[in-house]
Amino acid sequence: MIASMERDEIAEDLKSLVGEEGLIQRLPPRIRWMWTLLDGMLLIALLLGGTIAFFVPSLRTYRLYTTIILFILTLPVVINICLHPFRVRAWLLTIAADELRVREGVIIREEIFLPMNRIQHVDTHQGIFERLFNLTSLRIATAAKVHSVPGLSSDRLNTIRELILNYLKAHPCEL
Repeated sequence: MIASMERDEIAEDLKSLVGEEGLIQRLPPRIRWMWTLLDGMLLIALLLGGTIAFFVPSLRTYRLYTTIILFILTLPVVINICLHPFRVRAWLLTIAADELRVREGVIIREEIFLPMNRIQHVDTHQGIFERLFNLTSLRIATAAKVHSVPGLSSDRLNTIRELILNYLKAHPCEL
């Protein structure tokens, strides 16, 4: 009896926090700079390697092939850098009372619905560059896949993680 009353209180708190529309989270603008830095470093490494290969005397007969391969390798990186602002604007996380919705993609738009009762565990990840930009990624694991929510500030990360964990406490999995 007490446990069900406690569950009802948690469920009501969750509904009051997310409201009718749900809690909406967009990517912060600084993640664009982090992605640009990472892709810029890859682009510099490709161009440096291509330049070295271009001027190696034993590869002079293959200069045309080296240039073509370098162009093929750098073109996707340059396109990716150009798409960063659009990726940031297109990405959206909505937390409703009983599900998470993740929308992402610029060229191919993808919307993922994650029922809260299917979530198995919630994990955080902060790499070197994320630490540099004061960002953290949230990983949400279901039976099918691990979904990543990139570029969260620590306050926002804690809020989202607490919402998910409170839902799971209020609605335990019954086998």
